[in-house]
Amino acid sequence: MPPIGQYANVFERDARDLSFIPDKSYDAVFCAHLIEHMSKMDGLLFLREMERIARMIVVVETPNGYLPQGAADGNEFQRHLSGWEPYEFEMLGYSVVGIFGCKYFKYSGLGRLFRHLTDGMIRHRPSSASTLLASKRMTGTKHPSLKASDVPTSIGGSGFSLKLSRHSAEPSAEAVTDTVP
Repeated sequence: MPPIGQYANVFERDARDLSFIPDKSYDAVFCAHLIEHMSKMDGLLFLREMERIARMIVVVETPNGYLPQGAADGNEFQRHLSGWEPYEFEMLGYSVVGIFGCKYFKYSGLGRLFRHLTDGMIRHRPSSASTLLASKRMTGTKHPSLKASDVPTSIGGSGFSLKLSRHSAEPSAEAVTDTVP
């Protein structure tokens, strides 16, 4: 087992090609803020590949809808090529909750405070959330998809981590709350 903060396997590859990973190799597959950097077709194929390699659950975090973003610091890979709506994930069998407050508030000043204050309300209304957390339980597993009550909230910020083990009986999810000093 590698020390905390280190990974046993690191792959530097095109994320759209997971063909080198055998079926059902991982208990859980988590993707944060990546799918919006792919075309819609590539994103759909990527979701299918994540589902193929996951034994129990797939979790995807992405902005709600299309969020315009160009190349950052000359890096074309930072450009957003697609946007994802809650109903699109739901049509693919995912459960969707909203996180990080209402998308109609700006990221700075009072808007940032209002975003944090709306965290609790937005979980049940993902179409108004700034960010989507979509999860899909793989067929035949006992681990349920995430529910709105599973997502932590805090004025200081919130996060989500999955404990992953390649051979565990069931992965566990735990809330991680960051605090602002």
